Amino acid sequence: MSFLVERDRSDEGHFVLRAAPGGAVVVMDGLYDRGSWQGDWAREIDVLPLSACQSMAMVPYLLERSGFRVETVSRMAAVDALPTARTPRYVVVARKAA
Repeated sequence: MSFLVERDRSDEGHFVLRAAPGGAVVVMDGLYDRGSWQGDWAREIDVLPLSACQSMAMVPYLLERSGFRVETVSRMAAVDALPTARTPRYVVVARKAA
């Protein structure tokens, strides 16, 4: 895989993913709802709307809008079957056009 994560030039502390042509990105995430955020984290849900995704569709959509070609979107069944799994997990593999 060929990509670089850089700190954004703004003071907000954001990071930017810059993929080289032909580079790939792998995103592993879980499906969360508002109930997943409890205690001190409960108030974050309103300022971080992407933190309560209940669909696997958003990450591939955002990657496509960023110029990636999505190759794989699938559930992580082996991880989901573990007794410690608390939320369904999925993986997205996308590649930057050469």
